[in-house]
Amino acid sequence: MFAKGRIDLTKIREDWIFEGKNGARYLDFTIKDSKEIKWGQDLMVTQDVPKAEREAGTKWGPILGNGKNLETDQQQSRPAPTAGSTPTSRPRPPAQRPPPRQTQAPGSPVIHEAPQDDDVPF
Repeated sequence: MFAKGRIDLTKIREDWIFEGKNGARYLDFTIKDSKEIKWGQDLMVTQDVPKAEREAGTKWGPILGNGKNLETDQQQSRPAPTAGSTPTSRPRPPAQRPPPRQTQAPGSPVIHEAPQDDDVPF
């Protein structure tokens, strides 16, 4: 998954941050699909509850922020496949232009009109 988001640092429970063996401080969090999409955000970031807190009855950590799944967004912006197409199919070449219309009366010599969209500047 490729996602982008932001969190509110003031919502982090500082007492749930722990120190690793190397002296670094860590925060465990979870990114989940949001049931309700607001402002184009379809992911929710929550702080994980430490084991001691879970055993004491705490079920949910604070919601720290939200985000957007960029892979889902890219898939939705692609055109839907048409019947008989495959993901690797190439676009069809443009249709051939129909022959020019005949503007002369039957039996007269055939004179074709010049195309109206030619690139000649004069």
